[in-house]
Amino acid sequence: MQEKYLHLYVNDRQLCELLGVGNDKGRAIIKALLPHGFPEKDPIFKMYYFPAVKAFLDLRNGIIEQQPMSALDGEESWNE
Repeated sequence: MQEKYLHLYVNDRQLCELLGVGNDKGRAIIKALLPHGFPEKDPIFKMYYFPAVKAFLDLRNGIIEQQPMSALDGEESWNE
């Protein structure tokens, strides 16, 4: 099966499209899943890292058994 997404980072509209839901429903779903570990937007790109979203949903649906390690730890300071 070929992956549908072509970009690593997706905006709100693209994420909803990939999830197969409309924008309003998608925003409600994301809001409901955030307290359960749904990946937040990347602080630099201001978009969702889709492989992390896919890994979260795979874990939630029993496709994978372990939660992948997360390296995102906050905003980077490139001037130091």
